[in-house]
Amino acid sequence: MGTIEFHAWGGRAGDVEQPDFMIFGLDPDEGLDFEAVKSAARRIQDRLADIGLVSFAMLSGGKGVHVIVPFTPGHALEAHKDFAHRFAEALSLAEPDRILATMNKAKRKGKILIDWLRNRRGATAVLPHSSRARAHSPVAVPITWGELAELTNAHPFGVGDTKVLLRRSRSKALPGWGLPPARKIQQMKMLRMRTRARPGRCRCQAGRRCPMTVAAKPSSKWASPAPAQEDNRVEPTIHRSS
Repeated sequence: MGTIEFHAWGGRAGDVEQPDFMIFGLDPDEGLDFEAVKSAARRIQDRLADIGLVSFAMLSGGKGVHVIVPFTPGHALEAHKDFAHRFAEALSLAEPDRILATMNKAKRKGKILIDWLRNRRGATAVLPHSSRARAHSPVAVPITWGELAELTNAHPFGVGDTKVLLRRSRSKALPGWGLPPARKIQQMKMLRMRTRARPGRCRCQAGRRCPMTVAAKPSSKWASPAPAQEDNRVEPTIHRSS
């Protein structure tokens, strides 16, 4: 196919009109360093947490960071777009000297654009682990919030780092990345079941080739299931209060 970048809608093929994630792309002005982008991403995470929404970070492979909010499907695309727009506008009003929520290039000097338009019908966003059509072929990479603090740019990995990226995808920090809380808990429980069964090898037929295979016994922090959390669902009251 000759495809370099993979982009997708915010809904699954079974029902594209029912989005299951929201994305806020942070696109800095040319004069801003990556520290400003990281700071803005963490503030967005905090504001989302204030209204009960869990979010995840992904390096875009370019200049910015994508803040991704998973949802349990059940709300219309129009409500999805409306919430994203109002949330971005609220951030822009709170920090007008640093944050911009419109595509007006004349106003972007020294600011970070929050691209909420990716949440419209028909709009797409780059997928995790997709290569980017840029110099040195960087890759869009899911990361933890803790890792973000240590990074110096949004493109530390390229297509030549496949082995490193595969190892990262199997790490204990990333299982459940991008999933709503309820689904994340189920995935973490599956991981604990497999690592408990026989330290060093998964119970499935793939044996040592299975990505769930571990080298040693799991630590005690994996010994008990995580507490249940509520579904990350957009509620009409949230839209009205915005």
